[in-house]
Amino acid sequence: MTMDNRYFPLCIQSSVLLAVVLFSSLSWAQETPLEKVRLAYPARSLSALHIQVAQEKGIYKKYGVNVEAIQMRATITVAALLSRDVQYLTSLGSAVRVALKGAPVKIVAVSLTAPFFSLVSRSNIRTIQELQGKEIGLTGNPGSTNDQVARMMLRQARLDPQRDVKLLHVGDPPVLYAAFKGGRFAAICVSLPFPVVAEQEGYKILANAAESIQSPFIGLAITEETLRSSRDQVKRMIRADVEARRFIKREKDATIDVMTRWLGLSRSVALRSYELALPAISQDFTLDHVGIQRLIDTEVEQGESLKINDAALITDSKLLAEARGGE
Repeated sequence: MTMDNRYFPLCIQSSVLLAVVLFSSLSWAQETPLEKVRLAYPARSLSALHIQVAQEKGIYKKYGVNVEAIQMRATITVAALLSRDVQYLTSLGSAVRVALKGAPVKIVAVSLTAPFFSLVSRSNIRTIQELQGKEIGLTGNPGSTNDQVARMMLRQARLDPQRDVKLLHVGDPPVLYAAFKGGRFAAICVSLPFPVVAEQEGYKILANAAESIQSPFIGLAITEETLRSSRDQVKRMIRADVEARRFIKREKDATIDVMTRWLGLSRSVALRSYELALPAISQDFTLDHVGIQRLIDTEVEQGESLKINDAALITDSKLLAEARGGE
């Protein structure tokens, strides 16, 4: 069957018109300036892997933002957010604490549904219950995320963190691990990749928080002012965050390459760390109200004076639904 020649001009015209439209759209996208934003994250570690992936793979740029990711201690990120030195922060524990006390901060997305901490012991200790009466080393300060997660894992094993063990806060993970290797502590609660390094050196991983604890760790928090003035941008940041996390889940080898290059890990350590971290990396648009409420309950248990005690009041489910609708 042959096509009538009189239809050719119409087809050609349509093709030319389509090409013009596509070229115009591409040119517009290339000429449209990216919105510059600053994002604070607590540590150059696996907890920021999705941020690095979004940078390296051009995911932020795909959504029209030029993100300057700034490593900043969790204790000062909230001050930076409230002073507008940064527009986004990822440390949900810090964001939740100030929001509960009345600061104009909203949690708009949860990226990691559990911290990347593991309880690591000496090889002669086989169960968490065997830590009764012993010293456990922690990073951070009393009440920090590391402290709270360690207590949750102990309670799951039916040990009372106050009476059955002695918790001692040492400092950053390298310092804590060095002390552990030097003979101090029966066990430590430490972040990846140190549990993997310890495992390869003959120590034992007793519990992996990513598999056993539901406690939102990393996400996106903003001020109420940013929510009012830059709502569309916030939705695009959420979409980029989700796409980066889905890339990590889908592209294992490429993600391992990022880990080895960015964090300086050996491939074996990166691979095992990836396996331990994977259960906590959300693939969806989520706010994890159950986990956030658990953080609130922990603050109440510690005797903190709160103005808010409801997870729904410090999150924005409507915004997240709008971001999901843009898929």
